[in-house]
Amino acid sequence: MIRALYYSIFIIIIFLSAASCSRKSLKQEDSNIVWTKLPIEATVEIARTTEERAQGLKFREYLRKDCGMYFIMEKENVQNFWMKDTRIPLNIAFINSENIIVSIKDMRPYDVGGTSSDQPAQYALEMERGWFKDNDITLGDKAILEGDKVLFYRPSSMGITEY
Repeated sequence: MIRALYYSIFIIIIFLSAASCSRKSLKQEDSNIVWTKLPIEATVEIARTTEERAQGLKFREYLRKDCGMYFIMEKENVQNFWMKDTRIPLNIAFINSENIIVSIKDMRPYDVGGTSSDQPAQYALEMERGWFKDNDITLGDKAILEGDKVLFYRPSSMGITEY
């Protein structure tokens, strides 16, 4: 009898776990914010090491549609990027450790003056200039790296979860 009870509880837990994984929204653990997945994604090269981050998109002639570079920094700090030897006009989204976009800035080709995040960031996403605006990606959205894709989420209005 007890074995059957444990088995039933196990089945219920498995069912609830599977149901929660099928949602299209993410719920932030610390609050009641419900995140809805947006219908856009970016394919990215990932710069993890100091050398990869320093190389960035230097000497590139163009970026393919919906492609960019995702930078992973060692610590969450105010970040500074420059465009030395970078020919493509870019936008950069600075992303904090909770995957929230905290700044989106324009960057000019060959500019060595530097572009800084407005707030501490742990990640940065460089895309062709205009990409964030054209795809309605804004401050406060989430940008989550999954494999070589960045998926975007927005807080749902009125806390409605989409399934």
